[in-house]
Parts: sequence; C-alpha cells; structure tokens
Amino acid sequence: MTEAELLERLDAHIARGNDLTEAVREEMALSRETHEDLRAFTREITLRNEKVWREVVAGLADTRRAIREDLGGMRESLGGVRESLGGMRESLGGMGESLRDMADAIRANTKAVLKLLDRLEGNGAGA
Repeated sequence: MTEAELLERLDAHIARGNDLTEAVREEMALSRETHEDLRAFTREITLRNEKVWREVVAGLADTRRAIREDLGGMRESLGGVRESLGGMRESLGGMGESLRDMADAIRANTKAVLKLLDRLEGNGAGA
C-alpha cells in the first residue's frame, strides 16, 4: 500500500467519523428537544394533578364540615328523643297504675253484682 492510498483511506475514515459524529450530534439535539417536550408535558400534568387534588381536598373539607354539622343535629335530635322516651315511660307507668286501679274497680263491681245476684236468688226471685 502506498502512502497516497494510506492517506486516502485515512481521509475516508476521518470523513466517515465526522459523518457519524454529526449524526450523533443531531440525535443528541433531538433527544434534548424530546426531553424538553417531555419535561414540559410532565410539568403540565403535575400542575393539573395538583389542581385536581386541591379541589378534592377542599371538597373533603366541605364534606367533613357537613358531616360534623349533621352529627351535631343528630345528637340534638337524639337528646329530644331521649326526653320523649322518658316522658313516655312516665306516662306508661302512670297508665299501668291506672289499668291496675281499673282492674281492681272491675273486680269490686263484679263482686258487688254477684252478691246482688246471690241475694236476689236467695229472696225467692226464682218463684
């Protein structure tokens, strides 16, 4: 191989290396652009997610507040129900006593009627 051939081969090899280096630089530039696009997209998605989560958290706070208010109202209602039940117990207790008194009165009246019937039968009411 002559010196000219060797130089020619070296020049071709260097030219090929330069072409490859340029191709790598272009790919790296595309990669940077793609990376920047991806970063911008990721940033946008992250901001949207933050906004959504803020709204969700705010909604949960409102829901929690409403539940607390409902529970407070339920506690008040429960207190009223307890008072009503207490009054009903007292009324039922009084009714039970009244029913016992009524039963005693009916028994007394029944005895009196039976005594009268016995007396009527004994005085010749059957003749």
